[in-house]
Amino acid sequence: MVKIVEVTENRLPFDLVTDVKAHMSNDPEFYRKEYYPCMCGLQSKVKEGSCTNEDVMPMVLKACTSYMEKYQLPEEEFTTEVKRELASSVLKDELPNLKKGEY
Repeated sequence: MVKIVEVTENRLPFDLVTDVKAHMSNDPEFYRKEYYPCMCGLQSKVKEGSCTNEDVMPMVLKACTSYMEKYQLPEEEFTTEVKRELASSVLKDELPNLKKGEY
């Protein structure tokens, strides 16, 4: 039996934020060209105490584009809320590493 919600909702069957985060750290080319340099740049901002979600947003936008092209997802899936949540999640996960000076 199919629920009416399953037919009318155009939601992805997975968490897009989690999947894009995995793409960012597991795609060797993206990690090397975008992720690692971004984290190195954030290192000094974290030490100054001025690091915000906006500092990772350029990398997040590139990650969304990279993910979209690789997995052929429509651009509409990458709402402003998804991008903000992704930036917040990346920064939250990396903050302990940045504070330790691992980049």
